Amino acid sequence: MPTHDSSEAAPAPAGARELALAGARELAPIGARELALGGARELPLPGARELALAALVAAVLALAWLARPIARLGDAVFAPTDVVQSVGLARIDGAGETVNGTQGDVAVQFLPWLRFQRDELRAGRVPLWNPYDGNGAPHLANGQSAVFSPFSVPFYVLDPPLALIASAFLRLWLAGFAGYWLLRELRASRAASACGALVLAACGHQMILLQYPHSAVAACAVLALAFAARVANAVERGESARFACAGTTLALAAAALAGHPEVLFFAGSLYVLLAVALVVRLRRTTPSSARRVALRLLACALVAAGLSAFQWMPFLEYLAHSSTAGERAAAFAGPPRVLLARLFFPELLGGPPPNVLLPHAGSLLDVAPTRRARPVQPRTSTAPSSRLAETRATCAPSSASSPETLSPAAREAAFDCSRPSSTNAASSVVAPRTASLRPRGSSSSSASTPCAARTAIGTNHRS
Repeated sequence: MPTHDSSEAAPAPAGARELALAGARELAPIGARELALGGARELPLPGARELALAALVAAVLALAWLARPIARLGDAVFAPTDVVQSVGLARIDGAGETVNGTQGDVAVQFLPWLRFQRDELRAGRVPLWNPYDGNGAPHLANGQSAVFSPFSVPFYVLDPPLALIASAFLRLWLAGFAGYWLLRELRASRAASACGALVLAACGHQMILLQYPHSAVAACAVLALAFAARVANAVERGESARFACAGTTLALAAAALAGHPEVLFFAGSLYVLLAVALVVRLRRTTPSSARRVALRLLACALVAAGLSAFQWMPFLEYLAHSSTAGERAAAFAGPPRVLLARLFFPELLGGPPPNVLLPHAGSLLDVAPTRRARPVQPRTSTAPSSRLAETRATCAPSSASSPETLSPAAREAAFDCSRPSSTNAASSVVAPRTASLRPRGSSSSSASTPCAARTAIGTNHRS
């Protein structure tokens, strides 16, 4: 009978181990090489030449994605202006239907705000107050106006149709480049970093909300994380971290000014988690470097908070006096165990409507007596419950096979949404509705059909 030869079977585990290590080196995006090789030679950090090439590639890919809106710049606008077709007073017979009404905030809120901000800044005034919002409402403090966002600058210096494409390009480019840089600073391979950057820049959040402030905050947050990782690497290698600290501070401040507090909260949470991870990693090797990194990253966050205080402090005061604060405080007034269950399992028994199924699931954990929470009465709102957005656009006759042709004056009129009038008002809210995907570049004629109307549109808006 054949006997088992242990000498021949011995190399098998070693081969399996080598295969597993090779897979970990190629597939794990963050730190896999260090963990798998147990302290073997690391991947080199990116140099200036590599980062410049990455920035160029990210720019080319962003332009390629925007190729269709750029090609149609003369006869179409990269905005969901067809949303006014769903309003009877502004509807034009035969001009098509609204393709995606959930993207309407861009046309009836953000574009009017940008036009109003441009006019105010050109007149030498900071847009603190919007007199066209009902009887007037705070504008800089509403949390989403993004008056001083870097992504709002194109609307102050360029024509609106071109500014829409320029702002979208900046968001796509920054998300892709910063994503690649972040992963390279975390010792990922070039291939893994490129893959991660592409996923980050083209993910659903960035694509669906490309013209919303959400995508702007996210792009700045990724840049801040990349600079924070560079701070840790510079301190560990004994190099100067001044430039990286300055970049971290400015990127965090830009995220705070980009116009969406909820995404900013998540970005801040990621910043804290990354800082903790970097400090823990350094503490295992050089405790003194870990302390210096922790102090530098904390200082960057504090300075960024101070630089952007003129934006978030008025917002917090305005929020405290709004109906939104009262409604959400009442929704979260419940037994602590119920809130704990909702925190970790928000859709344990289903999705919306909130406060219906989930509190019953959380009550199963309430085995001990809990003090009954005092009901919170909503405060009087300082913001209107409905919004009026004045829209004026000009539409030329179009066929089913080709989009309408707009003159330069007509394209400018499509964004003339905040000139003073007796019926004009721009909405001031705390958070926008959740939007769904709109077809890219408005492929059909109805998707890019501006409407010939100058009227007041009233729509209820709840955050």
